[in-house]
Amino acid sequence: MTEVAVNPTAGLSRQERRRLRAAIHQRALAKTPDAALDRRLAGKLAYLRVLNPAQADALTQARPGGVESWRGRP
Repeated sequence: MTEVAVNPTAGLSRQERRRLRAAIHQRALAKTPDAALDRRLAGKLAYLRVLNPAQADALTQARPGGVESWRGRP
């Protein structure tokens, strides 16, 4: 299932966006690098960006430094 909500604009369902936001937040708090998880989250954000760029921008800009700030953490 793709969890795509098609209302006036296409996008992920509210539940799926909350899961993605939580995953991004947990990844940002992680102490160890996880390249596989980084790629998975980047893929989910890319999929959301195809559906609805505004929703994707809201998720990536919610964290200071954006999504890129979780990479390269010691």
